[in-house]
Amino acid sequence: GAIAAADRGVLFLDEIGDMPLDIQAQVLRVLDDGLVTKVGSRTPTAVDFRLVTATNVDLRRGVEEGRFRRDLFHRIEVLVIRVAPLRERGDDVIEIGEAIIKSLPEKTLRTAIITPKAADRLKAYRFPGNVRELQNEILRMLALSESPRLGADLLAPRILRAPAVDQREDRLLDQIAVDGGLKERLEALEARVLKETLIRNRWNKSRAASELGLSRVGLRHKLLRYGLERG
Repeated sequence: GAIAAADRGVLFLDEIGDMPLDIQAQVLRVLDDGLVTKVGSRTPTAVDFRLVTATNVDLRRGVEEGRFRRDLFHRIEVLVIRVAPLRERGDDVIEIGEAIIKSLPEKTLRTAIITPKAADRLKAYRFPGNVRELQNEILRMLALSESPRLGADLLAPRILRAPAVDQREDRLLDQIAVDGGLKERLEALEARVLKETLIRNRWNKSRAASELGLSRVGLRHKLLRYGLERG
């Protein structure tokens, strides 16, 4: 029904990477044939639409792991637009946060402003939950604030304790992961996993080593190799 309603328009499928395999097969059939059969009907209906999909997972990896159909992947991979995560957006994080505030239905909340100190902490945080996490944090600050000024004291402890994001390093790792050879790609992936595990464990090396299945000595050697050792 949703596909039929999109005839002569745009069909947007969000989080297509989480779509069950049986539904993937149905979507592929519609894309190949341009026909849908509505529930309760035996007569196919022709549909013509532009397909736009979004995902926060690696579809290529999903194909290799058998979670996403290879034929559907190649069918939809026509024009790919990568949207940079918040950790790479710098000052854009604050502009996005202000846009979230202005979009709120209550007029009194739309006048709130993010203080410079709170802005610095938000820009330093990695936001593993991306825009949804930022939106929830803004809503939390608004719920706790007794004034229009949203200060750093209203931020969640995980954001206040977060180390600064090295955006240049993240962009370099992303570039290596795309353009490097096999050895470079594997090393870039290992460095990213090490860094993200350390950040998640607040740079507690014992917990990070335990999570990764490494000894403390083994972890330290890897940190020195990738320049991630901290004093």
